[in-house]
Amino acid sequence: MDAQAHRIAALSVGDSETALFALSGRDRLQAIFARLGLPVVESVDHAQNYDDILIAHAGYVFDERVVADFMKTRRSALAADDDGGRDRLAAVVCRASDARRWSERLTAGADCDALPEGEGVTVYTAAEISGAYNQRLRKKEDPLVVLASRARKDEIERRLFKGSYKGATDIVTKFVLPGPAFHATRAAAALGLHPNLITTVSLLLVLSTFYLFMRGEFALGLVSGWLMCFLDTVDGKLARVTLKSSKWGNFYDHGIDLIHPPFWYWAWAAGVVASGNLSGLSDQMVWTAFWTIVVGYVSGRLIEGYFVRRFKIEIHIWRPIDYWFRHITSRRNPNLVMLTLSAIAGAPALGLAAVAAWTAFSVAFHLVRLGAAEMSAPQGALKSWLAE
Repeated sequence: MDAQAHRIAALSVGDSETALFALSGRDRLQAIFARLGLPVVESVDHAQNYDDILIAHAGYVFDERVVADFMKTRRSALAADDDGGRDRLAAVVCRASDARRWSERLTAGADCDALPEGEGVTVYTAAEISGAYNQRLRKKEDPLVVLASRARKDEIERRLFKGSYKGATDIVTKFVLPGPAFHATRAAAALGLHPNLITTVSLLLVLSTFYLFMRGEFALGLVSGWLMCFLDTVDGKLARVTLKSSKWGNFYDHGIDLIHPPFWYWAWAAGVVASGNLSGLSDQMVWTAFWTIVVGYVSGRLIEGYFVRRFKIEIHIWRPIDYWFRHITSRRNPNLVMLTLSAIAGAPALGLAAVAAWTAFSVAFHLVRLGAAEMSAPQGALKSWLAE
């Protein structure tokens, strides 16, 4: 349903017992409505200028995608479990003329099983509305609509944080960083920090890492680099859990991510040559490794871009093998692991050579997968296994 064509507005009623990531339930709903382009009315008295109205109880936490899908329905109610396991009325899409009646039911915490018959309203769960596949974050995960009670504050914040993670990502981001990143994200939200501020700090760390690598100060450079990687995780998660993600923020963050890795590899190569710690390699071999990485990095990105354009999905989510290879494919974080191990071993030149070899293998792997995709779907239509 198109919101403007059908003249649908939104109204929030009630509020939550507790704030989640420093956002009250009402503020969270207002932010979701604004991001979806839904006009907001202050009360049912202002709803009569619209055909339909989406009324949501601010005592519940809603995945943004659930609200986006739910607003496309008509004469529908959204059920959610309360702390006692009963299905309560969390939201409704109704005629504007019925807004007062439904607003009162929502405010009173109506039991979905006790709704009057003959209302002509279809009751859905969040899973029925949105399904388990989250296309934007490339993963399967049950959508969240839950009562925001004080007793479950920590649990719900953790679910919101987990829900902000992409499914197809590297092993460091997926398995090492979530614990500390959760606490950092919670602290940043409590302090009112904007995600773009954290991204700016990340940019400064990108520059400091480059400088330290170039000087051959690999230990300090790795500390700076890993801190940048950590903040690179925090800024995106903070943007999603506080509903502050934006086109500019996405461009700013991903632009830095896209551009800086080759400069780090150059600085590492320059630092190795300047320090003379070549581990048996020649200067030429070090620079050959660097150019292998750069060519492989650009080639990998081009393959990914072509795959999306050709098959309408990302290469990393086509089949399970693509999904799992994304955990270890030649990207910044897995490569940084190799560089870290080589620095610890006192052989930074061998780390660069290892990255070069792994980059070449990763490009070859993706070329094989691209060929398999061309044979599987010559018409250019593929479906992710996550959506099956």
